[in-house]
Amino acid sequence: MRRDADARVWSPEAQPERTALAWSRTALAGAVLVCGLVRHLLPTHPVVAGTLAVVAGPVMVAVATAARARYRDSHRALRGGRPLPDGRLAAWCVLLVTIVALAAGLSVVAG
Repeated sequence: MRRDADARVWSPEAQPERTALAWSRTALAGAVLVCGLVRHLLPTHPVVAGTLAVVAGPVMVAVATAARARYRDSHRALRGGRPLPDGRLAAWCVLLVTIVALAAGLSVVAG
């Protein structure tokens, strides 16, 4: 009975789709955070704001692009019984969070 219940609950399309939606929300949240921080820094620290926009912009695009690629690769892997993709997407998110944290810290220190 347990095996039948597991088979009904698991859907090969649902897991990658939920994960892709979560990564899309993460990329969107990063974009909103960076835009807000750039807007906050622009009047007092225009160089830092510009640098943040130039550095974090491509990282946000990389996160969104990697999320789409991971969805495609995960879907194929689950269908083909292969291992799931690696953690490159998480590494891009760590880089984005680090960049934003450094910019926020610089903003606090610089006043």
